[in-house]
Amino acid sequence: LAMPEPLDHLLVAGFTDSQNFKSTLSVVKQPPPQRERGSHGQSLLAQLAALTANAKEIEKRRTDLQLPIGTGMTIALEISPPGSIDYFKQLLLGDELAETKTLCEKNGGACDVAVVDVTDRAAVFEFAGARRVDILVNNAGGVLCQAGQPLEDVSARQWQSIFDVNVSAAFFFAQAVAPGMKAARSGRIVNISSGAGLGISLTGIQAYASAKAAQIGLTRQLAHELGPFGITVNNIAPGFVRSNPNSERQWQAYGEAGQRELVEGIALKRLGSPEDIAHAVLFFASDYAAWITGQVLQVDGGR
Repeated sequence: LAMPEPLDHLLVAGFTDSQNFKSTLSVVKQPPPQRERGSHGQSLLAQLAALTANAKEIEKRRTDLQLPIGTGMTIALEISPPGSIDYFKQLLLGDELAETKTLCEKNGGACDVAVVDVTDRAAVFEFAGARRVDILVNNAGGVLCQAGQPLEDVSARQWQSIFDVNVSAAFFFAQAVAPGMKAARSGRIVNISSGAGLGISLTGIQAYASAKAAQIGLTRQLAHELGPFGITVNNIAPGFVRSNPNSERQWQAYGEAGQRELVEGIALKRLGSPEDIAHAVLFFASDYAAWITGQVLQVDGGR
């Protein structure tokens, strides 16, 4: 993406569990020196990126927000190597917020913290609408500490809360950043869904599979609406990645036999890593994906 002038901000936002606590961490640094295309095979120089990222889903109604074990942090750090992207916000509080802040500073940034409820349209617009955003990565999502249960036992609140954070949040952020992208006649939106959106959810949570499928539909619709403005909208559907407490509990619940069966069903015979997902994001954000839009990339090791 060739921007008309260097930017000095990159944005990342996120959410946590059903308590609706939301938090973000930003990294701000001076405009980077010019550099050749090289690392990650792309030129993301002088661009503003926004990433909505999961916090660890709170257990036992804890009120401190924490970053996931992998995906959100990894995308943020991978997409902002020194000299490429200037500002990003990542969600966390407490020890893991401090940890990510330290990592970002080592990567050449200075950090500040803000709190944003990504399911609140007004809050999203106040947070993201005032900033120029060239790359939006909607990684917020999850099952909000829910577990699979019979259809007739699912409450309206359980159903809606998963849609709010997996679909509405992505829609609100796209709404907030679209005017700036249209004005620049350039932009990248990358939504992170799940293999559940293309098939069934291994968790058995009906709302999760439905919400991820809805997000994929939103991706395709926005690709056609925003395409005339030079904005691409794509989707990444990850396979099983042990990247947060919920996926870790799910993995342990399978037992040794179930774990072997899951891995054996993957062509590459291994689980995914947060880096696998982050690298797919980097591709869609790069110049190499300039003529790709409305697509769903399954990053699942081959299912």
